Amino acid sequence: IQPFLADVHVLFCNRLEFEAISETPANAPNLRSLMVKNPKLRFISITLGADGVLIGANGQVTKYDALKIDDDFVVRNVTGAGDSFAAGVMH
Repeated sequence: IQPFLADVHVLFCNRLEFEAISETPANAPNLRSLMVKNPKLRFISITLGADGVLIGANGQVTKYDALKIDDDFVVRNVTGAGDSFAAGVMH
């Protein structure tokens, strides 16, 4: 995807996808650097699983913690969680 980033405006990815795209660890400085290198990239979301999410928008990077759940609640499957998150953000 790297050759096409110059024309991408919005990017939703998880930690591993970001690291493959940028060839750097998924953290705030590297997200900021990717946005500087690709000025058309206006919004990036990197989901970090239990560590939350990094959002880059309008030149700013913000990290949000994951929501806490009750200790007795069992998550059986996270399939579709990232897609649902992206849909909610876009809505």
